[in-house]
Amino acid sequence: MFDRKFPECRKCPYFNHVFVPGEGNLQADIVFVADSPWRSEEKARRPLVGPAGQIYNMLLEEVGIDRREVFTTNTVHCRPDVLGAAYPEGVVELCTELFLKPELEK
Repeated sequence: MFDRKFPECRKCPYFNHVFVPGEGNLQADIVFVADSPWRSEEKARRPLVGPAGQIYNMLLEEVGIDRREVFTTNTVHCRPDVLGAAYPEGVVELCTELFLKPELEK
C-alpha cells in the first residue's frame, strides 16, 4: 500500500534516494516511528534493521513483542544525505502528509 513514492515526492531533496516503506501490522495497536532510514535500512528496504534495529529487536524480544505484531515506520521514508543533520525545510511535513499520517490512520 505505502510501498512507493508519489509524484509529490519530486518536491523533496531526497527524491532520488531509495524509498523505505513501513512494515508490519497496519492494524496494530502499537506503532513505532523512527526518524529516517540509514544505509542498512536503505539496502534492505526495511525500517530499523541496522544497529538501531538490533537494539529495537532486542527490546521488543525482552518485553515479549513479536515484531510482526507491531507496525514499524519512519517519519522520513528516504535516507537523508547526512545522518543527524536537520532535514531541509518541508521534508518532514511532506513525508508526514504523504506517508506517516495515512499509515497511522489504518
